[in-house]
Amino acid sequence: MAAPVRRTLLEAAKGWRRFEGHWAGSLGSRSLAPAAAPLSSGSPWRLVGALCLQRPPLVSKPLTPLQEEMAALLQQIEVERSMYSDHELRALDEAQRLAKRKADLYDEEEDGQNVLLVQDLEDVWEQKFLQFKPGARITEADEKNDRTSLHRKLDRNLVLLVKEKLGDKDVWILPQAEWQPGETLRGTAERTLATLSEKAEPMLGPQDGQSSQARSQDCCSDGQVSPPEPARGSEPSTDFLEGGFSPLDVKVSGSDV
Repeated sequence: MAAPVRRTLLEAAKGWRRFEGHWAGSLGSRSLAPAAAPLSSGSPWRLVGALCLQRPPLVSKPLTPLQEEMAALLQQIEVERSMYSDHELRALDEAQRLAKRKADLYDEEEDGQNVLLVQDLEDVWEQKFLQFKPGARITEADEKNDRTSLHRKLDRNLVLLVKEKLGDKDVWILPQAEWQPGETLRGTAERTLATLSEKAEPMLGPQDGQSSQARSQDCCSDGQVSPPEPARGSEPSTDFLEGGFSPLDVKVSGSDV
């Protein structure tokens, strides 16, 4: 029985030597492989970092008819299943006291000055509610279609675009800058934003905002957040396009984001 065991051990040792030789050969071949050649300085490719400056909506979107019906139904269910509030309990107690007074079963000395207190509070609240005026969803800039203003499209998103010349066409694209060696892509985007801020002030023009330079800063939006003022005067002109955007025609509203 010792012979088969010895034979098995010898075969295993030979197999290990073959595997060891193959592994060493593969390592040697890898070590002799030529290193990857560095990219030549004359490469036709350029790395560009772009910046997406987006502003969320300021107000919620109007409800659709189906959403309004659903909201009314949920409100009705909540009222039916809810407990009485402190104010409602006081109103019920006051109604009982008034009923007793009409039936001459109520002692006025027990009441003091609390009679009609709940009704007085409700009258005050009603007057305050009537005096409250909600802000308009459609701003003056919306009515005039003033694309130089950021106070428009309150319920949509805004995306900053800049107008650049590519070939023989002027296109609207995200602000971008060429990547520099040793710089992260985030650093490139931050440098792009800083460049826009530096060039903004001389582009603003007169205070009335009606100069030709100011008009060229077309702000098309679909959500009305007012980005920082410097973004309005980016180089050579900027546009806040609503939702998605069409780079060749900034007058066309895009889809929601």
